[in-house]
Amino acid sequence: MRQIETYLFGGTPLLLLSCIIACSSGSATLEMTNASVADITGPNANINVSNDSTAAYCETSVAVVPSQYCVLHNCMPSENVVIGYNKVTAPPAQGWGVSTNLGTSYVAHQSDDTNPTYAWPTSITFPDNSTLSGYISDPTVVATGHLNQVAFTTIALTNANDTYVVLVLSTDGGHTFAKTLVVSDSYGSKVDQPIAAADTTTGDVYVSWRNNFTNTLVRRVHINGSGNFYPAPDPIQDISNNFAVDTSNYGNMAMAVQGGVRRSDGTYTNVYFAYPNRYGDVALDFNNISDCSQVSNIWDFSIDTIWYLTTASVSSTGGWTWGSSNQIYEDGNFPDCTMPYQIQSGNRNRPQIAYVGGATPRIAVLVSVSQTKMGDNDPSHTGTRAILRESSDGVNWDYNIPVCGQYTDYNVLVNGQLPSNEPYCMQFGASLAYFVGNSNSPIAWAWHDTRDGTDGLHVSMWGTSINAGPVYDNKNSARLTALGNGVPWVQGLSCNETAWGGYEGMAGDAAGGGFYAAWGDSRITFPTKYTQVFTENFLPP
Repeated sequence: MRQIETYLFGGTPLLLLSCIIACSSGSATLEMTNASVADITGPNANINVSNDSTAAYCETSVAVVPSQYCVLHNCMPSENVVIGYNKVTAPPAQGWGVSTNLGTSYVAHQSDDTNPTYAWPTSITFPDNSTLSGYISDPTVVATGHLNQVAFTTIALTNANDTYVVLVLSTDGGHTFAKTLVVSDSYGSKVDQPIAAADTTTGDVYVSWRNNFTNTLVRRVHINGSGNFYPAPDPIQDISNNFAVDTSNYGNMAMAVQGGVRRSDGTYTNVYFAYPNRYGDVALDFNNISDCSQVSNIWDFSIDTIWYLTTASVSSTGGWTWGSSNQIYEDGNFPDCTMPYQIQSGNRNRPQIAYVGGATPRIAVLVSVSQTKMGDNDPSHTGTRAILRESSDGVNWDYNIPVCGQYTDYNVLVNGQLPSNEPYCMQFGASLAYFVGNSNSPIAWAWHDTRDGTDGLHVSMWGTSINAGPVYDNKNSARLTALGNGVPWVQGLSCNETAWGGYEGMAGDAAGGGFYAAWGDSRITFPTKYTQVFTENFLPP
């Protein structure tokens, strides 16, 4: 295991989730350090947001959007919860759900719906004069920081079979999305994996994507308080040569933004990029990377994966100054496949990253760590755990580990190995969240988990959160899905590549004091296996 190196730009902290997680199967109850186990199945337990069993929905993203009405009238709630996701249909579409009551209920919309009571752009002017055929994949929703504003980035497909990155803007808290900007402009016509992050001090949204599988691009989009793209978006930046590896080839990048950085030479925005050095095992066909049907052991195609952090500082006039690239973590045995003889892989080394603001430096890193069971040298028993590491200086780290069984010592790793009484489980599709603008924010993360089944093919959702404070304090961990009524559900093929998509989303609600997790599962649609988007909100310990 190599030492984690974290780069602090100007002494500011980061929060990083590096790597989707996977472990071997088991059915024991989860326990976090010095915390009891209890199902998180509160009054809003597992709401079906998409609520449409005729299509598959997946790849979730969550934003908490300040509501202008409640700010003006001093009422609660003071924000809307917006969950964006893919709708896998022909032609492809996007979907989203909106809650105005702190996640108690959601109203679902779809971009291909003709309901006149809300809006979504059905026509776009593209640089090549082609017409819109649909919206494909990789949605991200972010609150801009302006009241009632939420930006939805995704990929638009044209009748010429070209693709463009588009940003669709809502100015009414996520109910309608009426304004559209073609972010990728005429810079190529094949795009993939767009990501977005907002500078909530200005309303600017930074959008990055892979272009023609040859370069990585980024663009800053200015959005004012009136909901206009003003001033005009910055020119597109080709940032391919600023990373430690060729990100245009490997992809799976994540981005976070820290706004309002005051320096003697002006006010700047720091942009943080996290990414792996590998997309998948070279022994598998790159064009069929999710095919694990020939894998008899998930460790047959494990890969040496390194996650890096690269930073940049952006001036108010749009000038980019790049910092160094530093290794975050190396996992020498990251598995492509989470289970053998399955069509989909279910595992992605795509990281997630967020900046936690405030005067007190806080860094937290959630990484995939390969480890073996004590006294067991069988490589097929090697697993990974979702380890959250916190630091105030980027050098000395604390551990917070959601183990797969009951274990009372916080130091789950003993000489780099699992303790002898630690059972196995597979954890993957992880997401994390925190309270924006709160340096003492608790941190939460959630993941798909196989422990509630006995065959490694049934999964449920688990989550945990920790409060800011003393080392190893206030751990909590629990199911986000109550057992029964289709839970755990069978992993099934949907959303083209996996049974849940390529990533999941979460958001923290500082005003309400809780977290909103969203994910795709097939509990009610098996054997058709059309994934539905469910959500759960839960409180920190």
